[in-house]
Amino acid sequence: MEMASAEEYSIEKAIVDKSEFDELVMCMRELSIDQQTVIHCRYIEELTIKETAAVINKSSLSVKALQHRARKALRKRMAERGSDRDA
Repeated sequence: MEMASAEEYSIEKAIVDKSEFDELVMCMRELSIDQQTVIHCRYIEELTIKETAAVINKSSLSVKALQHRARKALRKRMAERGSDRDA
């Protein structure tokens, strides 16, 4: 059996990563606008909790709760999509 080259592995990994990213974007669209904004601020813009709170005009505690609920919902939806894909 021939081993896959590093280039073949890299291409395959990029395809899988793109597929997972596309699924994540689809799942994010199912979140509330506030949850989407918090995820974007925290993980794309890399803002702190305090900075994110200022952007959405909510308390730091609200941002933490929104982030927690958003991550939980994303995990659930991604798992559901994974089981749908495996079926």
